[in-house]
Amino acid sequence: MHGYPPVLKTAPATTPVSVADLRGYSGIGDDVDDAVITAMIEAATATIDGWSGILGRAIVSQTWTQDFDRFSREIILALPALSVSSVEWKAADGTTVTNVSSDDYDLEHLAGGSAVVFPTAFTLPSGLYGRRAVTVEFVAGYGVNAADVPAPIRQAIKMMVADMHRLGSADGVMRNESVEGVGSTSWSSPDLVAESTRKLIDRMLSPYRIFSI
Repeated sequence: MHGYPPVLKTAPATTPVSVADLRGYSGIGDDVDDAVITAMIEAATATIDGWSGILGRAIVSQTWTQDFDRFSREIILALPALSVSSVEWKAADGTTVTNVSSDDYDLEHLAGGSAVVFPTAFTLPSGLYGRRAVTVEFVAGYGVNAADVPAPIRQAIKMMVADMHRLGSADGVMRNESVEGVGSTSWSSPDLVAESTRKLIDRMLSPYRIFSI
């Protein structure tokens, strides 16, 4: 059973790459403020991270909640999960909340994500509230540390940040044209760099992309 869109409860404690990782990388020197690099890291990460990111998965560990209208033997989560923190359900009165024991369910990993599975020995609760009666809180991501994130994802983020910096400074591939007897001219072509970079980033991220199940 699929539920409502998940809600981020606790954001990651760190980013997949740091300011130090970007210093000296692809032309990002000491003249670029830490705050500027941090903003670019956060923007690049947000593009691919979480339920709305293009990967469809969390990167550094973070806590999410997701609501469902009712119980079923298999509750499919919107993100691949590391662990389940709690499963709660609301009674018909709309106020009484009951926590399901962790002994009564398992977390199983599917081809496209994760699911909370209740064994047949567990009696699914009845008399639930009309909507959003069941809430699952879970932790998603590769781990609490940046080093837990696969290297291609971290490298892709670094490339995205470098691309933003390059476009912001209008520094790209230098093109030259010479005409005999007239002279020569040169110009930068950041769009060409951006296009080739985006293609490479897409190939690097493709193996980690999760599609809806």
